[in-house]
Amino acid sequence: MPPSGLAILIGAGPNTGAGIARILSHPSHGNLAVALLARRAEPLHELTASLRKSSPNAVLEAFPCDTSAASLQKTFAAIREHAAFEGLKLHVAVYS
Repeated sequence: MPPSGLAILIGAGPNTGAGIARILSHPSHGNLAVALLARRAEPLHELTASLRKSSPNAVLEAFPCDTSAASLQKTFAAIREHAAFEGLKLHVAVYS
């Protein structure tokens, strides 16, 4: 089943962030595509790969960025233009 909307998770880490992403992306819970944001690219990509492995049908995309206004604006523009999120409306944003 395709995602019903978009979730943005700022501060996606290996514990709380991972749990939030699992629930939001799960078809019988949130059924949302999830944009994962965190400062450090390598751990973020590892987290995304791990989440994809445990939820192979979930739409999860990584966006490394810091909390500066310019970085966030650039990242939100990239999310808006990302093919995986095409046509999806933002349903929830979480700052973890």
